[in-house]
Amino acid sequence: MIFREKFIIIVCCVLALGFYLEHNFHILDSFKEKTYGTTDRYIVMIEYKKGYMNNLGRVVIPPQFDDGVEHFREGKVPVKANGRWGYINNQGQWVISPQFRKAGLFSEGLAHVVTDASTFGKEGFIDETGRLAIEPKFVDAKDFSEGLAAVNLSGKWGYVDKSGKMVITPRFSEAESFSEGLAAVKMEGHWCYINWYGVNVLDPLFDKVRPFSEGLAAVSVKEKWAYIDKDGNLLCDFIFERASNFSEGLAAIRQNGQWGFLNTKSEVVIPAQFVEARDFHEGLAAVKVREENNPKKSGLWGYISADGKFVIKPQYDAVSDFKGGLARVGKGKDNILRGYINKEGKSIGKMTR
Repeated sequence: MIFREKFIIIVCCVLALGFYLEHNFHILDSFKEKTYGTTDRYIVMIEYKKGYMNNLGRVVIPPQFDDGVEHFREGKVPVKANGRWGYINNQGQWVISPQFRKAGLFSEGLAHVVTDASTFGKEGFIDETGRLAIEPKFVDAKDFSEGLAAVNLSGKWGYVDKSGKMVITPRFSEAESFSEGLAAVKMEGHWCYINWYGVNVLDPLFDKVRPFSEGLAAVSVKEKWAYIDKDGNLLCDFIFERASNFSEGLAAIRQNGQWGFLNTKSEVVIPAQFVEARDFHEGLAAVKVREENNPKKSGLWGYISADGKFVIKPQYDAVSDFKGGLARVGKGKDNILRGYINKEGKSIGKMTR
């Protein structure tokens, strides 16, 4: 009887624990991430071989590849071994064997590659099994975005769908990927925006443009930049020397040789004061300032929050944007990104060892 009662108590405890974890799984996930790291991967190099670490700085895919792309996308990353590119998953297992002369990241289930059978290095697309989904016939190709990919056929750019059908006739000298329903293309020396049918939807022609982001796009006429919405309305006058994409509600702009940040209401919310500035990512933006004791030097990079205050003080000679909670940084005259930091500025791991 005593044994039976103990058995019933144990079963009840196990069921209660299971019920608790099922309804509080985020607690378990948080514990696992803090203990074992997330599934994000970051490239490292040891003795000229590439591998990947997790967000805690632990090498989880030993350096063994001749080359590799910095970040995973759609659970895979192209890496090079024995002169050919293939794809591994975030456990380091081959999911597509090394067989390509060139390989891009997967986007919307397809990746552009150059095969050994490709004539003159022309590009095609493979699916997630490595099967050739679109025959290699393009001089150049870009990632799929919103169902279409920009491709260069005989010197002119057009767009194909995922079946390989040319849905927008190649007639552009340059073409960018679709973003928020529109793509920037260049014809006869000027840029405009087309829709999925290849129709120019905005009458003005521009000297330079950037893709639409958060409903707005930076455009340039006579070396001055402004922002437009999708109806072609100007958000502001052409007053900026440079302008970047909107990201997390802010865009880096340059005035009088200094960089600041503009909001979507055309208000300069972080005054122009930086030597250089990058876009906001995961709540932080990298900015460069002059050193007070050495104003002739190009400056040092740090990271600010959306209120313009430094979260990580200027100390780096080279930086990257935050991705998955980490950013690559470097110190030294060679401007090489040698290590990783987290959002508190703590060193997590080295890119090269």
